[in-house]
Amino acid sequence: MEFLDLKLVVFIKAMKLGCLDYNFNFLPFPSSMAKLGTYSFMGLAKLGAIKRYRYTKRALEKISSMGFEGVQVMCEDAEQMTLGPEQLSDLADELNLSITSLGGYTNFFEKSKMKRFREVVEYAHAAGINIICTHSGKGADKQAMIENMARAVDYAAANGITIALENSPLHAISTIGDVSALLKEIPKLRLNFDPANFNLSGMDTLEAATKLGKYFVHVHAKDSIKLFSFPPLGKGEVPWTELIKLLKKQNYNGYLVVEFEGKRNPIEQTIKDKEYLEKMMKK
Repeated sequence: MEFLDLKLVVFIKAMKLGCLDYNFNFLPFPSSMAKLGTYSFMGLAKLGAIKRYRYTKRALEKISSMGFEGVQVMCEDAEQMTLGPEQLSDLADELNLSITSLGGYTNFFEKSKMKRFREVVEYAHAAGINIICTHSGKGADKQAMIENMARAVDYAAANGITIALENSPLHAISTIGDVSALLKEIPKLRLNFDPANFNLSGMDTLEAATKLGKYFVHVHAKDSIKLFSFPPLGKGEVPWTELIKLLKKQNYNGYLVVEFEGKRNPIEQTIKDKEYLEKMMKK
């Protein structure tokens, strides 16, 4: 069985399913590359071949063939995309896939990365995608991060695109307080809510959803345990039954993106997580 990190997207009202494309974009290399025999695996890694050899078309075809209806496309660098924005949009339409967002994750502490992020915004605009998910990044100059992000949010808004910040224990913006303070600084910013990440940061996930729910435009679904492990949905510390009820009460009508992380069989676990969410949503 092929082992791939699958993501599942569920639209709460219509129960639409999808996955994150980057799980299909890299290894294994096609046989044509294996025949080269010139570079070792590590040599290819050092050359950036693994990072740049993308399989977007194959990924979307695989996702569609598995019966998914939506896809979140990773695009940290527009130059790495093997499909132009119009090609991506046309292919998604052909495969009856909705593109839920671009994953334009970057580091807003580094001004040098802002040009590439603007190019991701331009790619999203040309492809007709209206949400870009990202992290804050990390660094020493928090005011510089705020200024860089504010300019990026304004530029995106001018192109009809919403920037959705994802909280992360590995980045500067990780707690409820961090997120609340940043939202005051950047009023147009919205959230890609990841309750498992809030749990890893020591936060109460229901409190986070209650205080920040009006800013949600995208939600990631995975479970976590504070020792930094990711068990199956419903087996960790995230109260998914209560969270789904709260999201419904808040009239959240965006995508719920199930994110597989861990050491289990990702295909089998994604199916189980899908079944778990469907059961919870019927309650």
